[in-house]
Amino acid sequence: MEVDIAWQQPEAGWVVLNTDGTSKMDVAAGCGELLRNSHGQWIGGFSRHLGIYRAYLAELWGVFDGLRFAWESGITKLKVQVDSPVVVYTLNSSNIGNLWKKYYNIAN
Repeated sequence: MEVDIAWQQPEAGWVVLNTDGTSKMDVAAGCGELLRNSHGQWIGGFSRHLGIYRAYLAELWGVFDGLRFAWESGITKLKVQVDSPVVVYTLNSSNIGNLWKKYYNIAN
């Protein structure tokens, strides 16, 4: 699986969500997200400390937080760009509904 980590300009009217997560095992993890329009202009973004998580979960938190941020911002045309092949695989799998339910229960 090839993952392009450079920002890719979307079609007019679309917004790009870039996410990333990082972890220093048994010390700390964090994630960050940013939204840009089709001209590359910054719409919004944030980062946050997660506590102790593995990198995979930090990456997933970044995607889920970014999706929630986009939803709350009223964005309806969204392209998600993430640099983790494992997260891309997870998001494209048929089990994503179960994963979302687990996330929702943890987040709320």
